[in-house]
Amino acid sequence: MTKTLTIHTREEVLTAAKNHLMDKLQQLQSSIASVEEGMANESKSSAGDKFETSREMMRQELDKLSSQAQQLQSHLTTVNSVARSYVPDYIDMGAIAITDAGRYLIADAIGKFAVSSDRFFGLSTAAPIYEQLHQKKAGDTIHMNGRKIKIIKVY
Repeated sequence: MTKTLTIHTREEVLTAAKNHLMDKLQQLQSSIASVEEGMANESKSSAGDKFETSREMMRQELDKLSSQAQQLQSHLTTVNSVARSYVPDYIDMGAIAITDAGRYLIADAIGKFAVSSDRFFGLSTAAPIYEQLHQKKAGDTIHMNGRKIKIIKVY
């Protein structure tokens, strides 16, 4: 029995990618707020070095979380810049590519996200697979890691 290929609209894919990033950003912002609250509640004890070490560890965690939040915001900006009405003939920035190996949104390296029950993967134009997919059309085949991958649809 052959599985029916569901083709989601560009709007559905881009909205799911945006929601994926917004959820991750919200989780990071919650973690940042928690660390900031911990820093504010930390009271200086008689063991001064212990207090300074604890604050420094919280500061480093806050810096790490803030950097991740900035990176997610950058990914979100990139995904938001992809034109909803763009209908490419070939794989390029902003394209959605369906292959027999997976479903890809060419925008930024945002990882896996779901549209209904289908998994998509956000790829940046720096990804090795993008170099193989770039400028290819539906019906073309690429070779990646010794595997033959057929491009089914580009939109």
